[in-house]
Amino acid sequence: MGDMSDWTMDYRPGGWARLRGDDCTAWLKLGRDPDLPARIRMEQITLVPDSGHVTEAILRAVPVAAIDLHLVMLGSVTMHSITDGGPELSGDMVMEPAKVRGYDPLALERYFDEMPAVPLGGLIPGGPVLSKPPDGRLTDEYLREVAAMYLREVRAKRSPAPMIAAAADVPVRTVHRWIAEARRRDILPKATRGKAG
Repeated sequence: MGDMSDWTMDYRPGGWARLRGDDCTAWLKLGRDPDLPARIRMEQITLVPDSGHVTEAILRAVPVAAIDLHLVMLGSVTMHSITDGGPELSGDMVMEPAKVRGYDPLALERYFDEMPAVPLGGLIPGGPVLSKPPDGRLTDEYLREVAAMYLREVRAKRSPAPMIAAAADVPVRTVHRWIAEARRRDILPKATRGKAG
């Protein structure tokens, strides 16, 4: 275990996510970021190891940075049904009210078994793929995708602008403009002098 490829994530209404790995299940309570309301963040995590006790190896294996990236991307997912004109599918579905409260793993397991999953896991992109902005317009949704890639690269201690530029096939200076616009719209936090991110 150690990256998201070793884990599966599924969601239920009420701000709940279940992360499953080889040796452990992690229950995540999600909430809105008060500074960036479009952003969904992890508020609490409860680990339930298969062995019955938490070990240092299990703690190290939980992919916290990848979970955070997953949630940044979740905030940007919006998709309409193409078959029946049904309701918009978005990260907001995860934040609808739920009847389960607290962090009792048995109650959460029952809730996840009884409630249909919010069908988002497969919609969240997993790699550095980014098309150019649709019609050349910088929508909030597009800038959230840019922000997700930016944050992933910063956490990995890599220079984000060249990677984003390569993924979108645009000049690096264009990416700098996108990042500045994402900050202006509060999609990314304001820059701190001498510190990326």
